[in-house]
Amino acid sequence: MSGVRLENLVKRYGDVLAVDDVSLEIEKGELIALLGPSGCGKTSTLKMMAGLEKITEGNIYIEGRRVNDLKPEDRDVAMVFEDYSLYHRMSVAQNIAFPLRVRKVRRAEIQKRVGDMLELLELGDVANARVQDLSGGQQQRVAIARALVREPALLLLDEPLSHLDADMKVRLRTEIRWLQQERNVTAVLVTHDQLEALALADRIAVMDSARIHQYASASDVYERPANIIVAAFVGEPPMNLLDCTLEAVDARLYATAGSANGGVAIDVGSSAFDELAAHDVDLSGAFVLGIRPEHIAVSDDGDVSSSISAEVFFSEWLGMERLLMLAEPGGKEHWITALVRSEFSVREGDEIRITIDPDHAVIFDGASGRAVAGGQPEPSEQPEPGRA
Repeated sequence: MSGVRLENLVKRYGDVLAVDDVSLEIEKGELIALLGPSGCGKTSTLKMMAGLEKITEGNIYIEGRRVNDLKPEDRDVAMVFEDYSLYHRMSVAQNIAFPLRVRKVRRAEIQKRVGDMLELLELGDVANARVQDLSGGQQQRVAIARALVREPALLLLDEPLSHLDADMKVRLRTEIRWLQQERNVTAVLVTHDQLEALALADRIAVMDSARIHQYASASDVYERPANIIVAAFVGEPPMNLLDCTLEAVDARLYATAGSANGGVAIDVGSSAFDELAAHDVDLSGAFVLGIRPEHIAVSDDGDVSSSISAEVFFSEWLGMERLLMLAEPGGKEHWITALVRSEFSVREGDEIRITIDPDHAVIFDGASGRAVAGGQPEPSEQPEPGRA
């Protein structure tokens, strides 16, 4: 069952196009993330769903009801803001109860629901405390409780963790996900934090320049980016993107990348060859090879016939992993990044051998930036939810 449907949504502020023909469907009980850099249109999309911004074009449906012309209070939507937006003259319990009192819910029902929220979010010991005396994490839990106590059809989360320290972010991420699933509430998270989106969302809509570039599961967005924009934004460190030319040899695809000594030929396997052949892609053009840093195997004595020589340009120890920035053979600048086990012993200037996993390679068209092998279609080409 559809929880929310956006149809060809457009938002203009004068001559500025903030949201450009955005369409997506959210299943009931699903949490999706609108992920993208500042100014990409994600917050404008959220505010149109909440009724805080007028729709320029398109339609919004919540549980089958068109809500374009409904006031915010009539949409059955609750919102958690970045800055908590609590009432400082009220206690924790009074803050949570406030939306129910406004709707004239019976006193006994208010007490029951507020009690449930205090217990669920472990706020019982501060129920009578003033909210300004709480920590940032506690205040955000009060804001979440105030939103959930209404039992809304749609929960909107606008950068809810951005003001918190790292430990509290991890804890509240877990709590938000558990609460959303426990209450089976449809939810939309707006964030610029890719780790937050990957950890919380069932599906992610990656936005840039006012439009959605990919709407898919977190694993597909990460492993099978639809275009170079998605590949470059999602992942830390980001996906390696190497300008290359392609050549087919004995039903295998080889990507020649790099500028030093004419470049190096990288075996990207038979699957990529089959995918390009199936779509009749002309191999004479310019392409970009995408490979995640963790899909590069590194050694100091690799098989010369199946590996590539590289020189360590920079090494950074990250605890469980070590980040290596590598220069191409004969080159003097950063060319490719690898993530290896932390105990791998290496120094800047060392020559090592690298092997790229062809099963995780993505080939992008150099002109359009769209994935032509190993990636996913962009939203306009994807089937509707539940359809093959």
